[in-house]
Amino acid sequence: FTVAISLIYKVSPVQDILFLLSIVLIMTGLIIKFNNVTIGGIGLLIFTAYSYYNPFMNLLLVNVHTGDRLPFVIPKTLNFTDFALHQFNHICRDWRQNQIKPMDQDLLRILGKICDDNAEQNSPVIVQILSGYRTHKTNEMLRRKSSLVAKDSYHIKGKALDFRIPNVGLQQLKKSAQDHASGGLGIYQNFIHIDTGPSRSWLI
Repeated sequence: FTVAISLIYKVSPVQDILFLLSIVLIMTGLIIKFNNVTIGGIGLLIFTAYSYYNPFMNLLLVNVHTGDRLPFVIPKTLNFTDFALHQFNHICRDWRQNQIKPMDQDLLRILGKICDDNAEQNSPVIVQILSGYRTHKTNEMLRRKSSLVAKDSYHIKGKALDFRIPNVGLQQLKKSAQDHASGGLGIYQNFIHIDTGPSRSWLI
């Protein structure tokens, strides 16, 4: 039964183990008549049942410039804790200037939906971050190097992300991005740009 749920909902086998452990605790508590063990088992069972129907996504965010690697677990409800947002803001920082700006939560929600489309059972989705927040100074420096960098880039506002998922083909990633990107969507040769500005798209 638990294996069937795992296959349907793409949950970790850890949840199966927790389920079995909760049953063992409940039965043991009843047999030895130790209420604390029974109550603990019931609590664990409730937690495990909740996690089955409110599963989480396991991501591994990698900043390709700094080498930062962040195991990032977010609920599929895409409601984020302040700590999760802090972690995301940090890995998306302007690493050249070492400046952090709060990233748009809707941007993370779009990324989460794209990752959910491409998740594999028991494996984290690896997301390579190429560019998140940029200070004006960094953006101007990049503009001098490339005509593709916008003067009023949404990166400056913490509302844009350039990324790739190395284990997913660009065409598959493009389709997922098109399904979920409600703002700007740029398809480049080896990465995807998403932002939370007006709806528009381009192909480079």
